[in-house]
Amino acid sequence: MVDPLIFVRGLHFAATLLACGTVGFIGLVLEPATKAPADFPRLRDRLTALTWLALAVAILSGAAWLVLLAAEILGAPIVDVCLHGDAWPVLFDTRFGLVWCARLVLAVLLGLLMLRPAMRTLQLGAAAALIALPAFVGHAGATPGIAGDFHLLSDMAHLLAAGAWLGGLPAFVLVLTRARVEPGWEP
Repeated sequence: MVDPLIFVRGLHFAATLLACGTVGFIGLVLEPATKAPADFPRLRDRLTALTWLALAVAILSGAAWLVLLAAEILGAPIVDVCLHGDAWPVLFDTRFGLVWCARLVLAVLLGLLMLRPAMRTLQLGAAAALIALPAFVGHAGATPGIAGDFHLLSDMAHLLAAGAWLGGLPAFVLVLTRARVEPGWEP
């Protein structure tokens, strides 16, 4: 039997990559390539909806990840973790929990910032922080000293690159689809 924590973490990382990569694609590729961002409102609306959907999945799967991890750490049934507040010690007394809280705030902030296309720099910053923070709860975050600092920076750069590349691919496909459907359209 497959551990549900594996599935939930995979879903969470995929949704986070999609949300942050789409924001990166809009801000770093699409908008600089257009003469006037107002030329693509339908495309921008679709990409914004894609980002919101991915953020919703990331938030829900992040909550499931927290519950499953708390149940595993505490050796308690999932029902107890959900109904009796057994997740609180994991949430507030561990590095994972603190990073989880910061990422939840960033995901909600990014969703709100998507309402304001003019705030692209803040969107990019929130997306970058959202995608890079998991490095603090991985092996890199547990490595002490200067070697740990380099390991942490390396993991953060790796997460940012994966988010920009893999997460931006669906947005790129939407642009290619629009270009195919509307010959002569250019971003």
